[in-house]
Amino acid sequence: MKKAVLSSLILVALPFSTLAEDKIYNPSPQEIELMKLVIKEEIDVYFQGGKTAYKYGDYVFTTISELEKEYDKNEARANKKFKGKNLIVSGTIGSIETDLFDHPYIVFKSKNEFNFNATQAKFKKSAYDKVIDLNKSDKVNLVCEGAGEVAGTPMLDNCQFRADVIKSITDQYLADYNNLLTKGVDTSKVFLNKIVYIVARRAYITNGFSKCSKKITSDCLDKGVDKKKEKAIEDAAENNDFIPELKPLAEYLDFHYTPKDQRNNQ
Repeated sequence: MKKAVLSSLILVALPFSTLAEDKIYNPSPQEIELMKLVIKEEIDVYFQGGKTAYKYGDYVFTTISELEKEYDKNEARANKKFKGKNLIVSGTIGSIETDLFDHPYIVFKSKNEFNFNATQAKFKKSAYDKVIDLNKSDKVNLVCEGAGEVAGTPMLDNCQFRADVIKSITDQYLADYNNLLTKGVDTSKVFLNKIVYIVARRAYITNGFSKCSKKITSDCLDKGVDKKKEKAIEDAAENNDFIPELKPLAEYLDFHYTPKDQRNNQ
């Protein structure tokens, strides 16, 4: 399973570049570069079912095969698990059809005999052109809303292509980060502010990415860690506190550590 960079940063060091006197968050160009890299990678890894530091939405990961098995065994239980939920689902196209309004939809390839009661996926209008360009036997990764079962057929509504959703969410996070840089913090952007804090913290314990002379990589980030700074941060974190050098940023971002009894589930 792929693991995002941010997860590694959290595991290696449980808080930011040197503070400017007149500005609490004053990242270096390298820190901004790493911040944007982390945003892109975190979201991409999350939507592929990998290990990330935070959730970027409330999604259920499944496959067409699993979906059909669950509905075949117990429709009521499957509805509880999937209906009305945001699903990240993968499968192989059995056919591409059109409804009474000529809107394209997918019928997935099923293990059922003659593809009987195969799952159907209907799409948002913005995805129609991409659906039309698909072919039978293509493999697709979608983000859909579970719509229950109709006459034994599992249904998916408001589907979008996973890559499009990843791009949309990534673009929004990058726009929010640019707003933070130009306009200041928005404490309602909880996930973004957590990423900002963790990346800035890594800048602090690596003395401004001192070992990353050309390009920021996981290897140079690990080699550049100042163990004394790291230990001081960890000791403070055990008491849900921050070292003096990092506390102003934590307060600015309204950042709080996850309670000890919940950290293993983060």
